[in-house]
Amino acid sequence: LRKSDEQVKAIAILQELLGRFTDGQYAHEARLTLAASYADLRAYTRSVTAHRTALDGLTTAMDAVDHLRAAIKNPQWDPLKGEVGSALNDAAFSRALEHYRWLVRFEHGLRHTLEHFPSEITAAPLRSITLGGRLQSLDSTQLVAKGQELLVKFAAVKAESRGVLAALALDALAREQQRLEDWAIQAGLGIARNLVAERDELGSEALTLE
Repeated sequence: LRKSDEQVKAIAILQELLGRFTDGQYAHEARLTLAASYADLRAYTRSVTAHRTALDGLTTAMDAVDHLRAAIKNPQWDPLKGEVGSALNDAAFSRALEHYRWLVRFEHGLRHTLEHFPSEITAAPLRSITLGGRLQSLDSTQLVAKGQELLVKFAAVKAESRGVLAALALDALAREQQRLEDWAIQAGLGIARNLVAERDELGSEALTLE
């Protein structure tokens, strides 16, 4: 709409969208576009205000990225708890998180089975158990021991999977940080340009960047 010289309509639409989706996925871009639309109308003071609002939102978003990064680097980080999983919109991270969630469910199921293994079965021998495609003779005590060994292996797999998740999350946050910084620079330049344009139009030296 702006390119069609319909800045007034663009401003009305953007204001409505920002009112409904203040923290939406495209809110930062919408605020910058709104500020640019004001500048196109030579409403420099409103453009400066809109750019500053955009910059405030970007600063808050960058603080949130720092918070998420610190949470991920915590050795006690649990990928299934906290806000990291819901905050990141990254396909590779989402796929890895689903794999990790499956591992956790399987581990919990196995642990529950071993913890509630009937004592009368544990005391009785079980024969001709098929394990790994081979016919073996195991009693139930050995079967429980095998399950506990599997739990140890699962712990190692979970740790490796958690490391992969952390790397993917940090990469996604680095990309988001770069985007936010680029937009923040754009907002800062917008403020400066509009202050200069307003000063030149009014012929005043009184305007400052403060």
